[in-house]
Amino acid sequence: MGRAVWYLLDNERLSWERPGTHQNGATGVVGITVADLERGLHLYEQQLGLEL
Repeated sequence: MGRAVWYLLDNERLSWERPGTHQNGATGVVGITVADLERGLHLYEQQLGLEL
């Protein structure tokens, strides 16, 4: 698959694409930091379709 499919529930999406094993032991993402708030909001809301 390669890209997250945001309109599916996690349990459905993960039934076809299991979480990977990461060399650094990471199991998730806690947050992101952006240098340009306006561009970051555009990415988050318009390109990823997420709400703040």
